[in-house]
Amino acid sequence: FTAGVGTTWGDTQILANADLPIVATNRGRHLWPMLANKRFDYIPLGINEPWADLALRSDLNLVAEQNILLHYPMGLYFHVNKHNTVLAQKIEQGMGIAFKDGSYDKLLQQSKMVQETIKFADTATRRTIKLQNIDFTKNTPNSHIRYWLSPKQLIAFLEQAKSEHNLISKNIKKDRN
Repeated sequence: FTAGVGTTWGDTQILANADLPIVATNRGRHLWPMLANKRFDYIPLGINEPWADLALRSDLNLVAEQNILLHYPMGLYFHVNKHNTVLAQKIEQGMGIAFKDGSYDKLLQQSKMVQETIKFADTATRRTIKLQNIDFTKNTPNSHIRYWLSPKQLIAFLEQAKSEHNLISKNIKKDRN
């Protein structure tokens, strides 16, 4: 199958390194009509991304694939001015505290993004295909590896969030009665 990707997307090199066929464009917004016109077979998006994109483009009559999960490490970073080392240190310190005391996971699990992923993605039943991101291991500081989720950890994280969401919903209903 051929993927449609943005020329500058980090995914583009990962798919190319895995010898998967790609069609690239400089304008990501063009990918959706290109997919609808069968220029390629799929757009690789983060597990949290397709639902809102599909809703915005309902006229294109596209759907999210339900059985496969491509997995490769991909970073999401805070970027600050290189001269603002105080801000960078405060962000790193605050994130370290939030990871250690569990408040980061709790906040993330309650987020709209994770709740929509739980609602639509059904990660537990998908077949996972692992791809390597050679830039990830080359450019990621070893001290940050603890923040990355494997596919099994991702599924467990989402299942825990689903359980906690159901418990909160149950308690709210009980309080109303």
